[in-house]
Amino acid sequence: MLFHRPGPVAAGIQLINTFPSEETLTSITVCGFTAFLLLRHDSHILVCLLVGISRIYSGVQFPSDVTAGYVFGGVWITLNVILLEVLRKLQDNGAMLVAN
Repeated sequence: MLFHRPGPVAAGIQLINTFPSEETLTSITVCGFTAFLLLRHDSHILVCLLVGISRIYSGVQFPSDVTAGYVFGGVWITLNVILLEVLRKLQDNGAMLVAN
């Protein structure tokens, strides 16, 4: 009941489904995973925050929708990074077994 509510009205149009925020989920996933792959320990937090703030400021989405987008995107990145690191360790262990 808490999450089943109509979204905000933007430009006279009632948005039906805004939870979680698709834009913030996508931006945190793409920027975060790109930062992980390229820099391993750096992230593009400012870009992700600006996307979320712009969605709230323009009245297109509620703060709870944006927060849920951040949370779901963070979980998605975490799962991807864990899987990537596990596969990398398995490949390293497999290479050591073949070398011995």
